[in-house]
Amino acid sequence: MALTKIGTDGVKDDAVTSDKVANAINSAIATNTAKTQTTINNNADNRVITGSGTANTLNGESSVVIDANGKLGLGNTSPQRIVDIQQNSTASYNASAQSAADNSLLRIHNPNGTDNTGVNNHTGLEFIVSSGANSIGQVGLVRTGNNQGDMFFKFRTGGSSYGEKLRIQSGGGISFNGDTAAANALDDYEEGTWTPTMTYSGGGGATLTEALGHYTKIGRMVNVILTLTCSAQGGGSGNVFINGLPFQAGSTSGFRINGFVTYATAFNAINSIPVLYYGGSGTVIELLHHGGTGQANSTVNITRNNISNNTTLRANLTYYVD
Repeated sequence: MALTKIGTDGVKDDAVTSDKVANAINSAIATNTAKTQTTINNNADNRVITGSGTANTLNGESSVVIDANGKLGLGNTSPQRIVDIQQNSTASYNASAQSAADNSLLRIHNPNGTDNTGVNNHTGLEFIVSSGANSIGQVGLVRTGNNQGDMFFKFRTGGSSYGEKLRIQSGGGISFNGDTAAANALDDYEEGTWTPTMTYSGGGGATLTEALGHYTKIGRMVNVILTLTCSAQGGGSGNVFINGLPFQAGSTSGFRINGFVTYATAFNAINSIPVLYYGGSGTVIELLHHGGTGQANSTVNITRNNISNNTTLRANLTYYVD
């Protein structure tokens, strides 16, 4: 059926007509054309949009993305974790200087406090596992004075109780279970080797085919193992000394070097297994034995005359440093 033109005679003025619709559309187009458009520069998928400082212009940040899985990448356009921070840097580590901005990728700052104030203010991170009876751990920095602060590791121990289990003190050392005293901090651990020698107090010394020493230092305590094998008694005279301890023994009263021999052969005319002792501050040890077989006899020094061309000695000793 063919369409016929419908007349508009008798149509009210407020009725919708094709002319009015056309006029409204044209008016809207003209109005929108006159509006200022916003431009997004450098735009691409997943980029975060930021202001540019210029009116009606935004920027797509090429180094900040949020992917379809909700992972945030800072400096990484393909984040592998919920937050993935990446910064390429060739700066070398300097143990005595603050790390450069390119190497300290995250800053957590509590600005409260000024010179001589703010002791015990702290900041840090909290870790939570579960959604009930939560397991909670905290690691942070607590201000202990001007330009100083300790790192702490704290854990939930009950429904409303927490306990500090480890603290790294700014003055050096590690303390445990809430102890903050510097004197109680474990401030050193070291393992290594040393080379013992055997000399005589009146000069000279033995020739050694084996001269091995190992040590472990934990805090102020040094534990030493030594192995000596003589190939020649050597010239000289006097009391026997073993030299070359890895650390000087402390001068504090009672800090004597004490040790025991686990194996000894080819000593001349001694009445007991040798013992190791030194009563002062130094890096030497004296060799002693019992002066006789009776109860009243005390220990006396082993001398060159008690050493042979085949003397061997294996021993452990412990001492403290200042």
